[in-house]
Amino acid sequence: MKHREILRVPKIGEKQLYSQRVEWRWYQKYLPEDLKITAENQPEEEWWNHENDLIHIDRYKHSSPKAKMIILHGGGGNGRVVSPFAIMSQKLGCEVIAPDLPGYGMTIRNKKTKPTYEKWSAIVSDLINQEKERDELPIYVWGLSIGGFLAYMVAARNKKVQGLIATTLADTREISTMIRVSKNPLLGIGGLIMMKLTGPLLDSIKLPIKWLTPMKLISNDPEISNVFIRDKLAGGSIVRMGFLRSLMNAKPMIEPENFTNCPVLLVHPELDPWTPLKLSMKFFDKIAAQKKVVLLEGCGHFPIEFPGKKTLEIALADFIV
Repeated sequence: MKHREILRVPKIGEKQLYSQRVEWRWYQKYLPEDLKITAENQPEEEWWNHENDLIHIDRYKHSSPKAKMIILHGGGGNGRVVSPFAIMSQKLGCEVIAPDLPGYGMTIRNKKTKPTYEKWSAIVSDLINQEKERDELPIYVWGLSIGGFLAYMVAARNKKVQGLIATTLADTREISTMIRVSKNPLLGIGGLIMMKLTGPLLDSIKLPIKWLTPMKLISNDPEISNVFIRDKLAGGSIVRMGFLRSLMNAKPMIEPENFTNCPVLLVHPELDPWTPLKLSMKFFDKIAAQKKVVLLEGCGHFPIEFPGKKTLEIALADFIV
C-alpha cells in the first residue's frame, strides 16, 4: 500500500483497520513509555452495527477485569488517539472500550449518517446496554475534551453508568464556551447567532475542523499539536456545520442541578489554554451528585505530562471500585 493511499480518508462504505494505517503511530514517540501501544497491550479491533452505522471499537482486554471503562474522544480525536488513557485504565484493572464516533476514525462512513452530539450520546448509551448484556461488570464513562460533556450526557441518559470521569466539562450550550473553543471570538459569537437564525439550512456544509477551532491548543507541545492537525482521522478531519449546531443545542436529559445518577470525577489539566478550569467549573459546581475535582499539575489539554500524569493515575485508582 502506497504512503499516500494509507493517508487517504476511507471512502463512503469502505472498511479499514488501524492496523492498516500509520497515523496513530505518529503519536507514540511523544507518549510516556508505560502508555505506549506494544505487542502485549495492543487493542483488538471490532465492528458494531448500530442502526445505519458500523462503529469501530478498540477493545483493551484484561484477564480479570474489575470494571469496564468506555473512553470518549473529543472533536479532534478518535478511539485510537486516546490509547494512552485506555492503557492507563487497563493497568488499573479495567477492560477498556474506545469507540470511533461517527465522523472520526475507522467508523464506516455512509451517506445516511449525519453525525450530531445527540446521536453520539445515543450510540454510547446503547453501547453501555450491549456491554451490560455481555456481563455485569460496573461501567465507567470517561470523556476527554468535548467528550467530557458528552460523557455527562450519557450518564444523564443511562443509569447503568457507575461513574463519570471528564477532563473538561465545558457546557457547549453556553456562548462563553463556544467563544473559547472557536478559532476566534467573532467566530464563536457570529457562528452561534448565524446557526440559531438559519437552523438546519447550513447543516450540510463541511469544513476542516482546524478552520473552526484552535487545534494548536490541543497540546502544549507544538509538535504533538501538529500531529493532531496532520491526522485526517482526528484533528485534520472535516466536520459538518450540523454537528457544530448540535453542540450548541445539546440537551442533557437531566440538568446538573438534578443529576444524582452517579459520582463525578473531574480530572482537569492545570495548564489547559483551550478549556481553562473556570469554564468547566461553571457546570461542575451545579452538579448535585457526589463529586470531586482533581487538578493535573503541568498538564495541557491532552494530559500526558508529568507530574499530572501520576496524579491522574492515583485519582482514577481511587475512583474505580
